[in-house]
Amino acid sequence: MSGAFGFNTKKTTGPTRKGLTATQVIILEAAASSPTQTVMFLQGDRKGTRVVGYDDMGTPRIVAYGTPEFFLEARSLLAKANAPYSYRITDTGRAALSAAPAEAGE
Repeated sequence: MSGAFGFNTKKTTGPTRKGLTATQVIILEAAASSPTQTVMFLQGDRKGTRVVGYDDMGTPRIVAYGTPEFFLEARSLLAKANAPYSYRITDTGRAALSAAPAEAGE
């Protein structure tokens, strides 16, 4: 068995920034690089956070386990957009992305 409670949950890996997890960096980088500055969240699974595609306007579609968008919204890094399940990156989110990479072991 792997993961908590025997669930087969794959840990999201990748670069981190000071104060941000790998999952949060993936989401914020996708939003920052989008022509619309937004991301859309689809129903998650346990295979790790990732961009699974783009809509016809270039908005990334994100799959993540849990609800990281609510945590990012609470920290004012993302804000709700007009479309359902869509969030736009804020100035605070852009500033968090430009922070220095986290030290090893953080």
